Amino acid sequence: MERVCEDHAGYESAAAYRDPAPHPLVVFPVTGDPDFVTGPEPAPEDVQLVACATLIGRVSDTSIAACAYKDHSGSSYRVDYYQGRYRATVYEARTGRTVGSIPPERSRQSGGVEPSGTDCSIALTDYETGSAKR
Repeated sequence: MERVCEDHAGYESAAAYRDPAPHPLVVFPVTGDPDFVTGPEPAPEDVQLVACATLIGRVSDTSIAACAYKDHSGSSYRVDYYQGRYRATVYEARTGRTVGSIPPERSRQSGGVEPSGTDCSIALTDYETGSAKR
């Protein structure tokens, strides 16, 4: 279903986006964000909405976590993690039609540079519950 984010083409086999809620939603990164973590892709017939998340920057330049690693030669290095800012566009899975968007100020998450599915679901709850304006 990731192709909805790439070319906005819908999936004929996807569930219809209609009332009543809930509206099952899946989140994908826009191409070019290799650090974005998603879970297993659900079957199209189980999904009504696709959210496409684009990393647009950091909340601040202060890292929120750091991890120390060693490479194959034994040299140590450190990776810093930052709280990311995302813009998400929501599409109807069946048609690829734009349903709405989540501005960056509603997409901040508590950890890492990439939001987890849970973090995105919190920001996208209005779409899942049907309370977002169509």
